Amino acid sequence: VMGAEDAGESAMSAALQRFCSVYELTEGEVRLLECAMAGMGRPQIAKALGISLHTYQKHATSIKKKTGTSVAQAAVRVLRWCVAGPEV
Repeated sequence: VMGAEDAGESAMSAALQRFCSVYELTEGEVRLLECAMAGMGRPQIAKALGISLHTYQKHATSIKKKTGTSVAQAAVRVLRWCVAGPEV
């Protein structure tokens, strides 16, 4: 039997996969977005991913070009997709 926490994580994972597929995010961009969704800031994300702040910025710029939003706004959009589904 799946608990509420497991169901929430599963829904979050599915929403993240849909979001990343729709916007064609790379593996590096996805990992950055996952860290942002976990509440990490730029320095923490760079350290967790073993990348420089310069590389972080390259990924963040790419996410903004693809999604039309900042990393933080993209993270919020994924959370919304988890609750309500993709925007039409």
